[in-house]
Amino acid sequence: MQTFLTALADNAPNVSIACTAADISRKNAYKWRDKTPDFKEAWDNITEVCVDETERFLTLVSQGKEDAKPCQVTAAIFMLKCRRRKVYGERFVIDEDTPPDARYL
Repeated sequence: MQTFLTALADNAPNVSIACTAADISRKNAYKWRDKTPDFKEAWDNITEVCVDETERFLTLVSQGKEDAKPCQVTAAIFMLKCRRRKVYGERFVIDEDTPPDARYL
């Protein structure tokens, strides 16, 4: 398990690369995650650190302290929208007053 976690930290949040490094299947990695609370916590912490680093990267880019290609910025924004949906995700309010044709995006 430690080899997987080390590889995940080095390549976060790419589970496939971590599985290859640890010589395990993705299926087994997720089984371990579901059955081992400490492993799940370590995995989640690694992922959160990666997301924190992505936020820091975008902050530095926006301040002109870091150079980045447009594709790097787009990928970072996409990651934040997926991993921190409550903060960066799209927000839609659909209620009974929303026209039926506007309910499907």
